[in-house]
Amino acid sequence: MIAHLTAEDRQMMVRAKNFSELAEIALRIIHKVPYSLTQVCGSITTGGGTRAQNMRRFALAIDRLSKSGECMFSQMPFEKTMERLVLSWNGKGYCWPVLEEFYRPIFESQRIQRAYFLPRWEKSTGATWEHDILTRLGIEIWMLPDGVWYDRNILD
Repeated sequence: MIAHLTAEDRQMMVRAKNFSELAEIALRIIHKVPYSLTQVCGSITTGGGTRAQNMRRFALAIDRLSKSGECMFSQMPFEKTMERLVLSWNGKGYCWPVLEEFYRPIFESQRIQRAYFLPRWEKSTGATWEHDILTRLGIEIWMLPDGVWYDRNILD
């Protein structure tokens, strides 16, 4: 999917004012890909580990799955903007708009056909939400075994 990102897409990500705008960019990119996509799900901000550690876990899992032949939707290019939007969000508690306004339209597009969950996803608010919506949409779910698809030392 990274190959389908243009310089214009990257500039639009930086300028996105909300999660819905960011989702529109993601959906435009996703629809350029002629194959069904796979996504990695797991803890980023809740559920254990630091954001930086969790982002490294995601990047490694995405890379390894891609090398195994999966056509990946990587949320990594969107993360810097998502972090900015979360920090500027005025709500209380968990930032649900990241899930409802960014991830929900992507999942409902039916372009994501398979999701791989990182170990310990159950402790994450967002990953639990993703698991629930993916299940309702009938999207294939796989669990990555501990220590096989990512470097366990990242969490140490």
